[in-house]
Amino acid sequence: MTHLHAYKFQKVIKDLFTCADDLQLQLAATRKQCEQISEVMIAIRQNRMTAKNHVLPFSQPKDQAAND
Repeated sequence: MTHLHAYKFQKVIKDLFTCADDLQLQLAATRKQCEQISEVMIAIRQNRMTAKNHVLPFSQPKDQAAND
């Protein structure tokens, strides 16, 4: 029984590492969007009249998470 638990644990760990690259790409995209939103919010705080000139970045349609 111990071997079965060890095997399941190793399989879960292996599966986590296989999707790490996809998660890194998603994280990078999310960080980029956050930076863009931050820049727009700073510009809006500085001059509210420019709010209509800035478009907040919206992500593509919702994708499945890499680990789903």
